[in-house]
Amino acid sequence: MKMKMKLMNMMVRWSLCLALLMMTGCASVAPGHDPVVVRAEQSLSIAFDTIDTFLKLEHDNQELVKKKVPEVHAFAQKLRAKVTVGGKTQPFGISVIQSATDVKNAYKRNRSPENKANLISALASLEAIVRETQQHLTAIK
Repeated sequence: MKMKMKLMNMMVRWSLCLALLMMTGCASVAPGHDPVVVRAEQSLSIAFDTIDTFLKLEHDNQELVKKKVPEVHAFAQKLRAKVTVGGKTQPFGISVIQSATDVKNAYKRNRSPENKANLISALASLEAIVRETQQHLTAIK
């Protein structure tokens, strides 16, 4: 029963993140704000919340997840796996978020077309990880 309550609480949090994504996707951008930066900041926030929620849910129910949906556990382990990027070692999930944050900050310092293209590409990669994470969250239900 306790595990079901944890699962329900995590699913509620995930649903709220998804609802936030839906609402912010159509939100207008305040005058003077760069829509690319606004989208990047929204995407980064949602990515962190989604990955964090997924990893907590998977961890709290790890034995059951391993048994019932081993591919979900394997994906969680992929997100937790340590990678070294630019001399910095951190979990893969965090490195994807950090990389997109670094590209966003580079764009904010120099809003060149090349930096904008790099940011859009980084966001596409980040959003692909978020979509995959959301699919695995759904599989845990």
